[in-house]
Amino acid sequence: MKKQTRIFVAALALIGLILGASESAWAAKKPLNSYFSGVKILMKEEYHQPDTALALLDSAILYHGHVPEAYKWMVVINSAIVEDISPKDLDARRERLGKMLESIEKLKSACENDDVKKKRRKKCEKYLKEAHAEEEKWYVEFVNDAQSEYLEIEEGLLEDLDDAEDDKEREEIQAEI
Repeated sequence: MKKQTRIFVAALALIGLILGASESAWAAKKPLNSYFSGVKILMKEEYHQPDTALALLDSAILYHGHVPEAYKWMVVINSAIVEDISPKDLDARRERLGKMLESIEKLKSACENDDVKKKRRKKCEKYLKEAHAEEEKWYVEFVNDAQSEYLEIEEGLLEDLDDAEDDKEREEIQAEI
């Protein structure tokens, strides 16, 4: 009986290995466009699952290599995630923008890489233009937010300066300005 059990367990392990290998092979055979179709569906307003879409893009890159379109979608999705984050949560926004900028760099790299098929690099100029538009949008927003915040602080300090009662207090406020 022990010998039969060992054979049975070995057969099960072999079947598991074969099924695992064939599942990996199946995943690699998915057409690249099917990943992008899935991403487009996941990013529709009624579904809006950006994290799942990013995971799908990671799979596309894993199985198909550096694909410029995948990185372009990562830029778009990370930008959409930043929009979802409260403007007051600067740390979360900064972290997500960092991931967006990282995706832009990977996009540039994939577009310049001669090992990436020419067919996949065909629309690189368009992708880079879209990525830089997203980057510029957030740069302008953050600069405007910083300028508004600075003006509010300065206005408050000027009010404090007017309300200051002695020279020492005025000097401290002027030093802050």
